[in-house]
Amino acid sequence: MAVALIDRMSPNEHVKPVLAEAKSGAIRCPICDEGGEPHFLAGAHYVYRCTSCRTAFVAPMPDEAYLANFYSNYHVGEGEEGNYANESKMRRKHPVQVELVMKHTALRPGRLLDIGCGKGYFLKECADAGIECAGIELSDTAVRFARSSLGLDVIPGRLDQLGAPPVGAETKALSYSLYGGAGQFDTATMWGVIEHLRDPIRMLRATANVLKPGGKLFVQTGIGDDWLDRLLPGVNQWYDPPQHLFVFSANGMKRSAERTGFRLEHLDTWYDISRRRRYVRAIRNGVAACLLRGVAEVCRLPRPAFQMTKFPLGLSMIAVMTKLS
Repeated sequence: MAVALIDRMSPNEHVKPVLAEAKSGAIRCPICDEGGEPHFLAGAHYVYRCTSCRTAFVAPMPDEAYLANFYSNYHVGEGEEGNYANESKMRRKHPVQVELVMKHTALRPGRLLDIGCGKGYFLKECADAGIECAGIELSDTAVRFARSSLGLDVIPGRLDQLGAPPVGAETKALSYSLYGGAGQFDTATMWGVIEHLRDPIRMLRATANVLKPGGKLFVQTGIGDDWLDRLLPGVNQWYDPPQHLFVFSANGMKRSAERTGFRLEHLDTWYDISRRRRYVRAIRNGVAACLLRGVAEVCRLPRPAFQMTKFPLGLSMIAVMTKLS
């Protein structure tokens, strides 16, 4: 099917080698290792979609140095130049996220680790709710803020790349247990993190390693290959490389859990912080997508290979996973 799709395209000269690579089967899905078919050209980044699990992904992936430079000013405050300008909007979600964690852990979340914790506002909500918690964050700017301004237990780095503890690390801190071996936490969270990762499977395995058997992992991300994405393919807000390197389908999330030592317990593919917001967003996005699709059909707008225009449309999903024994 992917080959037939590629053969029907009339690509510009600069994408012909990319299409040929996909046709040869050289592009493999990082989630399930099946073939990838061309989806869009998003700026300078090629986005493919897995022919099996339907997750979209960037290929080739930007290297670590490129991403480090991109994220160097990500966690600045509102009103400053940077890529994290919707901070107050994000903070409104945290009380609901704490409620969700409490609900799915029967009010006993135990020790909680927030992966990619940013400035720590979710952790602050957890601490205020009496939850013993720690965080890990790649951005040094965000770590300094979480520690100095919020008084939180946050360490810099990536969970899948932690080595020996740094000199002077607080040995009594909960975060220090990340250096000490497997099975130190009861609950882990990734709020809007997994789509940013170059290797989500590796990170999920690292997360499984620090959780106790039966521990819970909460993953929230944008969803692709849903009804909205099929109605207006590839133009929703989640297709935003290099910030978003993956747009997971529901099937892709399920396969990710299966490959990394988790059982998928709950999957909400229409997630929002309230029932009213859920319906308002779905209706708004659906109407906008139908209108845009109608304009494209009536005007017979061309759609070359890899062309992409992004609109502020898109739905979220949340997965709750349990670590297998």
